[in-house]
Amino acid sequence: MTPTVIPVELVEIIIDFLFDDSKTLGTCSLVCSAWVARTRHLLFGTVHLDRRRSTTFIDLLSHPCSTILARIHRLDIDCGAVTSCPSTHQPPIETNLSSTFKLEEAVLPFDSFLSALKRIAILHAPRGTGIRCLRLSNLDWTAYPLELQSSITTTLGLLFPTTTSLGLDHVILHDIRQLNSSVLCAFPSLERLEARLKFLKYLESSMAPRAVSRNDPKLPAGLKEVELADDGMATVLNCIAQSQTDFQPRLNVHHLSLEGCTPEMFPYVSGALKALSGSLKTYRLSFLPEKDNYFYEVCPAS
Repeated sequence: MTPTVIPVELVEIIIDFLFDDSKTLGTCSLVCSAWVARTRHLLFGTVHLDRRRSTTFIDLLSHPCSTILARIHRLDIDCGAVTSCPSTHQPPIETNLSSTFKLEEAVLPFDSFLSALKRIAILHAPRGTGIRCLRLSNLDWTAYPLELQSSITTTLGLLFPTTTSLGLDHVILHDIRQLNSSVLCAFPSLERLEARLKFLKYLESSMAPRAVSRNDPKLPAGLKEVELADDGMATVLNCIAQSQTDFQPRLNVHHLSLEGCTPEMFPYVSGALKALSGSLKTYRLSFLPEKDNYFYEVCPAS
């Protein structure tokens, strides 16, 4: 009797029903090579890293037979849990991978984690990872020396050249210029920015009236969606309002979402909406800081 051959498409549909059962997915990946791609896509499509998982994650990727890196599409890094501040006893960002695995506390500083990930990517993904969505949480960028900030920016650019969505959750920066020159410039394909920022520089000093120049900070020209929250949104909105000049390419933002607006921010909201009036399709406005609050959604008339 000829055995029945089940189409691969049907097998993948069945496997998809196990998306929330990691143990069963792991078992399925051992059945045959034809099942590996789909099960690893579901197991490692989205990866959340914290203190407990960071070293284990690097260890898994560094195995010669590992194919995990090619399956990751979204990477969430809790930089506070991975230890955002550089450790005084750790080597610089070019540290050897072998020494990284021997940390007694099994905790990777954020810069060492990126360095280890870069070395793995050079072997398995020389053109950069295929990660489309990246989220960095609880990161104090100002804690790093300028030289190390530059190294981190370069490493981010090598690892995530095709990343289109970036989330910055509770990230501390000196000012808007640092956001652009140290962070956003590392993502040339960026289309979506979700930011909950804090700027150490006083709002008044960063928004003082002055002549616009070519050297002013600017957001990536390819941005299509922007979601902002917390006090730092006023500084970013002011940057958007000043972006429509002859010195800078016009932003083509289609969707703007603002969470936790206060009356003090209204002038900056107005300036940003005016600057984006030619491209904006929808904007959502909230006056409360909670995530589950009510949004006023408006579709500007075409």
